[in-house]
Amino acid sequence: MTIEKCIASCDAAEYKYAGLEFGNCDSVIQEPGAEVEATDCAMTCTGNANQTCGGPSRLNIFDSGRPAPQTVQALEVATGTWNYTGCYTDTAAGRTLSFGINIPGGATVESCTAACTASSAGPFPLSGVENRNECWCGHELGETADLVAHEQCRGVCTADHSQFCGNANRISVYTFTPSAEPPAPVCQSGKVSNFTLVAEYKEPEEGGPTSVNLKVVAVEMASNVVWTILSVCFWPYRC
Repeated sequence: MTIEKCIASCDAAEYKYAGLEFGNCDSVIQEPGAEVEATDCAMTCTGNANQTCGGPSRLNIFDSGRPAPQTVQALEVATGTWNYTGCYTDTAAGRTLSFGINIPGGATVESCTAACTASSAGPFPLSGVENRNECWCGHELGETADLVAHEQCRGVCTADHSQFCGNANRISVYTFTPSAEPPAPVCQSGKVSNFTLVAEYKEPEEGGPTSVNLKVVAVEMASNVVWTILSVCFWPYRC
């Protein structure tokens, strides 16, 4: 390994950071990573004896200058908004969200929320990304789910290095809020005599009318129950 090879590899994968120890890439410095003395990084690179490549449990880190990844706080879609709920614990023995969906290439917030909406088992109101590439859906949080610090969900999405996708045993959960439905149409009240209903013939007979007026007939079938019937006269008959 050399500095150039490590940087080139991480840059090709669009990571923010390249780290020299054994050749590591990431877009965030994970906790509890902390800066130490430069003299701690004195291990000679295997590919170039004139370069240093970190040290025991130490990394030389190079920054590409790309923007740091972010937690998607809200995602608007046509039918509503997915809002970030928080970072939760998750284990195989106690799932926070019970329904897993495989997304080839790894999940993102956009692809996972869309999959939870479109699933034949759904639609689900809860969506979660975990372990950098997993997608989970559910109708409610599992009983063992615990809300933890947001910093524990700083695993960069495999499919999109600009956003976080939970972490190992940590799931970033999103809740769907539908858009407010438009008000139902209101029928305007008025007297029947104020309206004229007309039926038009699709294929009128030669010399016959092209339309005919409809009559509105109110019939009380039972006490306080009124049916309104539209009757039509067909040419050449009369009503």
